Amino acid sequence: MIPNGWWYMPPEPAPADPGWDEGPAWMRPDPMSPEDREASSSPAAGFGPGMPLDVLPGCPQLAVAADTAAGEDGSLAGVSEAELIGLVCGWHRVEAHAAGRKLAAIAELDRRNPNPEDAEFTADQLACALGESRARAADLLATAEHLETHLPGTAAALCDGTISLGKARIMPGWTAASTNCAPAPTSTCCWAKIPGPVRTAPQLRLPARPPTWGADSPATSR
Repeated sequence: MIPNGWWYMPPEPAPADPGWDEGPAWMRPDPMSPEDREASSSPAAGFGPGMPLDVLPGCPQLAVAADTAAGEDGSLAGVSEAELIGLVCGWHRVEAHAAGRKLAAIAELDRRNPNPEDAEFTADQLACALGESRARAADLLATAEHLETHLPGTAAALCDGTISLGKARIMPGWTAASTNCAPAPTSTCCWAKIPGPVRTAPQLRLPARPPTWGADSPATSR
């Protein structure tokens, strides 16, 4: 940047591979070399740094691969520490995917009972089916409905494992406080605006930086 405040762009083209982002160095695992990949006989080799299963979004196929990588006895024999980290992250994305699908099913159940006399018993029905308290069932219904109608981008990020259920539940709490919060297009989502490869809960709770943690709807930035 030039001292007068103007930006200077070099004339040469940018490289095709920009490399790692500006996150902390300890958060940047070194990709496995081709030799390491060929030499690895671990059942979890696909979860090594930079390998396909290490970056696969949460989905049933990832769950099957992670379960297979544990071995028939689940002992994780022969799995390196780097691959174990990849497995943990893989299960984390699978867990988020399952939570997203569960909330989508709950939202559909709620939508099928629009009449007040029917909706009154939806929480009771859900509580009985899940073995949860009515208050917990009502909370699940409220979260599912708000994610579907007001935060579709957050719901999509949850389903692909970009964020966890705990982080997804932060956003309805913020947006519910806004009476002007309107449904947002499915394509809009704030998670990509948060810098770094890991998006932590404190990053989502920064009231002084609403554009960073802001919900899918622009109304919450007001």
